[in-house]
Parts: sequence; C-alpha cells; structure tokens
Amino acid sequence: MGWGHPFSHGIITLPIVLLITMRHPAVLLLCLCAGVVVAAPIPPEVDQSALILSGEHVRFDAEERPQFSDSQISNVSAATRVGLVRWAATAQGQELIRYFNAREYEVRVSENESEQGEGRAPQPAIATLMAASDRSTHKGYALIFNPTIRSLPGVRHLTPEPSTPDEIMATAWAAEMLHVYFYSRGISLPHHQRPDFQQRWQVVAAELGFPYLRHDDGDEAARKKPVRRSRTGSGREGRQQ
Repeated sequence: MGWGHPFSHGIITLPIVLLITMRHPAVLLLCLCAGVVVAAPIPPEVDQSALILSGEHVRFDAEERPQFSDSQISNVSAATRVGLVRWAATAQGQELIRYFNAREYEVRVSENESEQGEGRAPQPAIATLMAASDRSTHKGYALIFNPTIRSLPGVRHLTPEPSTPDEIMATAWAAEMLHVYFYSRGISLPHHQRPDFQQRWQVVAAELGFPYLRHDDGDEAARKKPVRRSRTGSGREGRQQ
C-alpha cells in the first residue's frame, strides 16, 4: 500500500514544509488552517553539555556517558577523561551533568601539571555569584586538574583510598564539580564547613567506592606538604580569582 500524499496523514516533516512554503508562501496559511502538524527534527541521542574540554563541549549519550571528540582524546590526558567517565556513572554525577546542561552555564576544564593537588575550582567573580538566580545571565566557571598526581608509594591506608590515576581523577571531578555546584547557587567559599556540602561529598565518595575519603580543611592542610598525595581537592579550598 502506498504512502499517499504527504498531507494525507496530518503530519509533515519540517524540511518538506520549509521547501514548500519557500516556493509557495500561501501553503503555510493552508497548513495552519487545515491543522497540519509540523514534526520537528528528532533531537540527537548525544547532548552537548556545559563542560568544555580542549575547547569543545563534552557530549553525553542518553545514559550520561561522555562521548569524547578526536581532539579531546588527543589533547586531554586519559586519566582526566576516564575520571570523568567514572564520576559521570554515579547518581550525583548524572544529577550535576543534567543540572549544568542549561544554556546559562559553562564549565571550562584545563590541565596544569604545576598544580599542588589533583584539582581546583577557582571561585568565580562576585558578579557571577550574584547572578546565580538570573536564568538569563551566562555564568562561567573553571576547573583545573593535575592528572600527574599519584598516591605515595608504599603507603598503606586503613580504609580504601584512591590509588590509580583513574580513581584519583574520578574523586577530583566529584570534589571540584561539587564546589562549582555551590558557586552556581551563589554560595562563595568556604564550603567545607557546610553540612550540606559534606553530606553531598560523603554520598558521591561512597558511590565511587571510598566511603571514608575526606574532603575538608584538615584533608587539604595535609596537601600543602611537598608531596603528591591521592586525596581529592587542591592544596587550597578553591581559590579566588
């Protein structure tokens, strides 16, 4: 059985409508009067996120799995990329990815081997913090990772702690994106003393397999020693620009 005329089913695709109306503008009025439904293009299965790696937005599939571009694979360390994959697989990671998917946000991610810790989320300008509730204002944040940080060789811990580069960077993503989340709500540093920050941190740390991993001032004070450690965060809690 043939499909018949494209208008016979009450649905016509957008490209066909554009083609017809460009040549015959009067057809547009006819479509509206006849109640013809214009079907919009099917949205892609991979969505563009607010995260920017190697100058490009990171794209996620329907299950919030990162789909890296050739440039991101070439220019971003494997540890940083796999760390993002691991964090994005947690419930909290998926929640924040969806939260920052709004067009008002942009999170630029860079790598710097001179960083004292695995990651840092500099506090944005005061104007950005004050615009937290204004959905029409573009708000940009920054993440800086050091994927060369390694755990101390030969050190044994009583509780599970990140030891591989992938584990270290996964907890770094979790910690620093949590800071960015609080910035997006207009909350400036310090964050560590806040019960809601610590509650969220404990949840995502447990999701990553490290339920006793600390992310507080005492933890970061230990980082100021000239060694490379496996705990999350930077040598400072954020840092004002």
